[in-house]
Amino acid sequence: WLAKSSRSFIGDLLNGDRTAVGVATALALLVVTLPLFCGRGRGPSKKTAQKKEKKGAKAQAAPEAASQKQSAAAKAEEPEPLKKPSKKKATPDELAAKKVEQERRRKQSLEAQEKNMQKQKAGGAGGNSFDAKMAKERAKAAEDEAAEMFKKAQERMQKKDAAPVSTSAGRFALLEDD
Repeated sequence: WLAKSSRSFIGDLLNGDRTAVGVATALALLVVTLPLFCGRGRGPSKKTAQKKEKKGAKAQAAPEAASQKQSAAAKAEEPEPLKKPSKKKATPDELAAKKVEQERRRKQSLEAQEKNMQKQKAGGAGGNSFDAKMAKERAKAAEDEAAEMFKKAQERMQKKDAAPVSTSAGRFALLEDD
């Protein structure tokens, strides 16, 4: 009887019968919410209570012994602080080498600055003036435009020279084997 009724219920559910869908929804809701309401009882479990009782008994039995053990264990676990290595003072030779290197770099920088100043005054190889740059830019734009016009003309000529396609064989001419 139960198997027969479950088959008919599933059939009604698949056919979209409203009562069957409602019952299925209620069952699903019950299955989801039942564990929330009927979960574990309030308060800690028996094992947790037993553990707390044991800890309390140990603490009352030997509070002094436990504190001594903890302090000894804490001292043993603490790492010894490492001494920072002291900074070594540079030897006179190292200081002299460092000063020579600084002086060399400073002279090199000054020479580079002087060269740049001379290039700017003379007009330089880079042409740093604004007018020269603008003239180069205009020439480049004109050259690009001329190249683009040439390509378009070449394409027009190729289209004009292309032979017309013959379509007199019909739509299915490619499929025939003659």
